[in-house]
Amino acid sequence: MSSFLLRNLPSPIGLWSPAKDDSSNVSGDIAVALATLASPGYTGLRQEDLRAINLPDEYQRELKVMAEVRSYFEVSYQRVTDTIPLVIDVKFVKAVSKDLSPFLVSTLDLGSTNARSRCASYLAEEPHIAEKRKQLTAKKERLETVITELMNFGL
Repeated sequence: MSSFLLRNLPSPIGLWSPAKDDSSNVSGDIAVALATLASPGYTGLRQEDLRAINLPDEYQRELKVMAEVRSYFEVSYQRVTDTIPLVIDVKFVKAVSKDLSPFLVSTLDLGSTNARSRCASYLAEEPHIAEKRKQLTAKKERLETVITELMNFGL
């Protein structure tokens, strides 16, 4: 698992190494690298000088350990952040829903003979609100009629 984690992390060190499977174009790549270094003023460099760029870092091993520890931390951090909502769901939401149904049945007295009419009254609209809605609907229809007549009149 550690090699998988190390391969998928960004490299902690920026070492350049030529591709080992493409040896046919290495000399051309080296010439391009030397020309690129010559443009800002690094003249007189040879192919042997480029090897100094690719020296192994003295802390390479430590950097790999740090990268591996970081990857384990990232995985464990993600698992904790994934687990917390699941625990909340299991411990609180499901517990409340399990206890809520019996509580509502007993409190609303849903097992009695007049439970149907009582539930219908809970869901029914209050009379003064129904009357207000009826008045507003009639007023809206009158206004829409007036607008239509004004449009037909040409205003």
